[in-house]
Amino acid sequence: MVDRYKLPFSPKSPSEIIDIGFDISNLMTSDPFETIASAVIEVETETGEALPNTLVLIGSPSIQGRTIVQRISQGVVDNTYLIKVTATLNNGEILQDGNCISIQEKTC
Repeated sequence: MVDRYKLPFSPKSPSEIIDIGFDISNLMTSDPFETIASAVIEVETETGEALPNTLVLIGSPSIQGRTIVQRISQGVVDNTYLIKVTATLNNGEILQDGNCISIQEKTC
């Protein structure tokens, strides 16, 4: 696992529905014609287990320039999830990135 996977998103509560983004411009070249053609998002626990139906991806990821945005909801309190993105570029390259998010109840 690469260190960039360990830079976490802010925690969310199970009831929140939020958009998360992956800016992969640092993985791409400076060529202005290089674009993201498609993206796939996967979710697993921090230890690598797939947990279906616990952290829900809503819809497909959207591509906004060099950023991939995914709407998420739910999750199990006190779990940390690794959200991984695989981006295919218009030149055929495949890039991967990811980030962790923890689920916590909001308290005062």
